[in-house]
Amino acid sequence: MRDVLVCLHTEDGRVIWKLDFVDQFSTPLPNFGFASSPLVIDQHVYVQAGASFVKLNKYTSEVVWRRLEDAGGVYNSAFSSPYLTSTFN
Repeated sequence: MRDVLVCLHTEDGRVIWKLDFVDQFSTPLPNFGFASSPLVIDQHVYVQAGASFVKLNKYTSEVVWRRLEDAGGVYNSAFSSPYLTSTFN
């Protein structure tokens, strides 16, 4: 299963941008299928990318930041869809 995020135009379904995490970040390909849902907030998309977590510009796919660059690969990492919560008042 390829680790790819695709942004589609809502009116006609054409591809606006496509980000292949294996090509972009050299993330390992899992031997099993899994996927997480991206979280879109304002101008950004938050998504799991292999064993890491990435914040992207939703219009350009430009990487704002990337965290949890786990050298152990997907077998030593948790994966799930992101969830927004506030921990500070």
